[in-house]
Amino acid sequence: MAPGPGSIVRFRSRPPRRLVLSALVALSAVVSAGLPGGTVAVADPESAPGAPRIDYFFVPSLHSRPWRITPGPDGNLWFTDTNSDLIGLITPSGEITEYSIGDGKHPYDIVAGRDGNLWFTENLNNKVGAVDTDGNLVHEYYAPGVDARPTGITAVTNGDVWWVNGGSGLDPETTVSRVRPDGTVLTYMLYPCACFGIGITVGPDGRLWVVEELGVYEGDSPGTIDRVSLNGKKVVRFPIPAPPFTEQHLPAWNAPGPDGRVWFTELNLNLHQVGAVTRGGTVTEYQLPGSDSNTGSITTGIDGRLWVTEPDANRITILEPDGSFVRSIDVHQQPMGITIGPDGNMWFTNGLSGEIGRIQTAEPGVEYVLNIVPGFVPAERTVSLGTTVKWVLEGPGLHEVQDATGLSLYDSGPRPPVSFMSHAFTSAGTYRYVDPTTGDSGSIGVLVFAPARDRIGSDFRVEWATADPDPGLVFDAQYLPPGSSSWLTWKSGATETGGDFLPTAGGTYEFRSRLRMEDGTAKAEWSPPRAVIVS
Repeated sequence: MAPGPGSIVRFRSRPPRRLVLSALVALSAVVSAGLPGGTVAVADPESAPGAPRIDYFFVPSLHSRPWRITPGPDGNLWFTDTNSDLIGLITPSGEITEYSIGDGKHPYDIVAGRDGNLWFTENLNNKVGAVDTDGNLVHEYYAPGVDARPTGITAVTNGDVWWVNGGSGLDPETTVSRVRPDGTVLTYMLYPCACFGIGITVGPDGRLWVVEELGVYEGDSPGTIDRVSLNGKKVVRFPIPAPPFTEQHLPAWNAPGPDGRVWFTELNLNLHQVGAVTRGGTVTEYQLPGSDSNTGSITTGIDGRLWVTEPDANRITILEPDGSFVRSIDVHQQPMGITIGPDGNMWFTNGLSGEIGRIQTAEPGVEYVLNIVPGFVPAERTVSLGTTVKWVLEGPGLHEVQDATGLSLYDSGPRPPVSFMSHAFTSAGTYRYVDPTTGDSGSIGVLVFAPARDRIGSDFRVEWATADPDPGLVFDAQYLPPGSSSWLTWKSGATETGGDFLPTAGGTYEFRSRLRMEDGTAKAEWSPPRAVIVS
């Protein structure tokens, strides 16, 4: 699809194996499907009150068809471009880079592994592969079987990467495989039929959940959701409930929900449903409103709701965890993959229009950290004074966000995916945190507030807190004079939230602060420096 009127297209010189483009169509309202000739229609804002802003970024490769998308350990989003045999990344600001993985691969699904690489299935090549965050192809392994057709892929924190083999007429069985960190590939049978396994995920219960589109149960093929142990040796199959002689539901992609269930989509456009299964196997289905459409992908959104792509209807629908309808958003052609980005926005692929979409869901005054299989992303954030940080715990198994400064400021406790934890940082400093279950760690650097520029002989205000310290806590503040390499103590053991500083010379002053126990037994590290230019 060609860029629409007013879009900006920019190619940058890169080595031949890459394609780079940054092209943005920024829309303040819901955007309709692309029109013939590459034009873009923008809905009247009055017709869609409260609609979120959607930005579209064109994928530069010829015949592009972005399909599945996932957050990477580098703070970018990574996606498969199935028609072009490319793996792509898009930065939170919208710059796209694509990497060649060789011809005939047909990359399908993608996930970040514990090793920090991006793992993907090669549906037509009967392999799984991995690229590092520089786009280099670093691993490829055969999916066992004559014509395995690997589809969905997922990763766990012990370093294993799992995928489902859908099978075909040449390879009439559905299996799951895993590759261990040492490169050993193991395969386990789900059922001796070409039942077209598609989705695979780790549920809130810590076990694998696999979707078989035509999964067999008691001699019929209603489609099944399979619960698989992490050693692959125990499989329990749960059928999609359907009265006799009715249409098949054709379950497809799945993801853990915020309610302890695993949610899945269905490819039957006439039924127009999604479903959810409890860890005990109870399946409940929910009807979506609007015109008939299959449901493509599903994920827990940044708002704690379920976000569903509807490829046939060019629509994304949002549901509460109880299945009740919230709203639908019209988008460009064939929305498929969808995920939370490290910027707090919802990102999705548009297969037919060849775009990556970004729905503005990030809240003002909030910064975000994802907890995924490789760890916290981004592990280190610098934020303004008073910012709330929201952690999204979506990695498999139980995870925790715990203050590591010794000040006992916050502790989420162990939580399953998908869970959330927020903390408002009201004092400047650098605050280390840790996930005790994995050892993963990170930090939040909170800047002091000060003007960017001021004049000699005129005092200015430096704020290091937005609220008084709790009993037993105090502030320290330092400054670095122009041309000096030694920090000087300005305030020690202070309880006030800021101070007035009078510069006596021109140049660049820097300021930093920290929160500590009054007796010095525990403290945050110094905040990142804030510069003030005095002239």
